[in-house]
Amino acid sequence: MLPINITPNTEKNIDTISKIAANASKFGIVIGGMFVILYSLKIDHFPQDLSIGDSILFAMAAICFGIIYTLFIGCLLALGIFTSPATKYIGSKILTLLKKFKNKSTLKSSKKIEFAPFDANTIAPSFIALALILALGQKEHTLYFTLPIQSLGLYIFYSLYRACGIKIKEINSISNSPIEIKEKNDLSKINDLETLKKAQLFFLAFTYLFPLLFGGIFGQLLETTMRVANVRVEKCITYIKEPYSSLIPNHIANAENPLKDYKKFNDVKILLKGFGKTTVIEYSENGLLKKLEIPNDQIIIQQ
Repeated sequence: MLPINITPNTEKNIDTISKIAANASKFGIVIGGMFVILYSLKIDHFPQDLSIGDSILFAMAAICFGIIYTLFIGCLLALGIFTSPATKYIGSKILTLLKKFKNKSTLKSSKKIEFAPFDANTIAPSFIALALILALGQKEHTLYFTLPIQSLGLYIFYSLYRACGIKIKEINSISNSPIEIKEKNDLSKINDLETLKKAQLFFLAFTYLFPLLFGGIFGQLLETTMRVANVRVEKCITYIKEPYSSLIPNHIANAENPLKDYKKFNDVKILLKGFGKTTVIEYSENGLLKKLEIPNDQIIIQQ
């Protein structure tokens, strides 16, 4: 077998990305719990009388959201890194045009963003990101435009996060050096270490929240997470007892019903199950979507 050569730049990129993934995963679990609560508010139902098992399922749903959202951000970020050569090229052309309208000295004095370099490890996640954009865009066509913009934004904030990390390492190496050097005496003039750490934390947090705040994907991600956690079921057959079955229109009922005292329905969506003592379903009546809360012992769900 041929030896695998890992360059120092690749090691730095892998180390930076692994740290971001670890921190984002912890942050994602906390955010995941918050968004599970927001999903309950979205469907106008918050589960009550939760048992220990329900609490565990609630925590699993929160972890599931954190993992899915972190992977989603990672893929979009990878797409931004993968397309970084084009981003840098376009950016340089824009700067060239700006020089024609602004004073050159002004442009030179302004701080430039130290963009993260291209990394071949982002090729596979980039194709996953493209597949996600195509899939999500089918329901909301504006995502075909907004998600690539999100990818660019994530790349910029990742570059800022990475630049802060490089400066922090430089300051630490200078301050911890046993040799008395000029840079060590001027350390306070180089950069404030605490300010850099706060800036790095801000860029990490904003990178994580950026797609949710400006991407228009909040609803779809919530629904996808609930489906993965088996809390939300889009396609299933349900058997519902009276008097709840009489509240659902007969045109979506199935005439074939092998269970006594139950009515069979094919076109019912499960919005929330597994939490508390009730299940929330959604159905269409006269072109309107309606919700119904049913006790768990009055409904059977066949997936």
